[in-house]
Amino acid sequence: MTESESHRLEAKIDSALQVLARLEGFLTPTIEALKASHSAQSVRSDDHERRIRALERFRFAWPSLAALSLAVAAATLVVYLLAGLHHHPAP
Repeated sequence: MTESESHRLEAKIDSALQVLARLEGFLTPTIEALKASHSAQSVRSDDHERRIRALERFRFAWPSLAALSLAVAAATLVVYLLAGLHHHPAP
């Protein structure tokens, strides 16, 4: 490689490095803004998931409470009927 070819190659490399430095300076704020946006979106998504889970817990709490109340009422009725039969002998 001749000296002039070497100088041209060095000049092209320097030019490419300058372009890369400008691109880095241009892209860095954009990348940081994207990271911040992604972080904020993650927080909103987590909050959304927490709210959905809370609504689901509330939604399933009422039917569970109703089933438990029905079971307690049925057990109370059975105990009442058995106690009534025990205290009143048949003639």
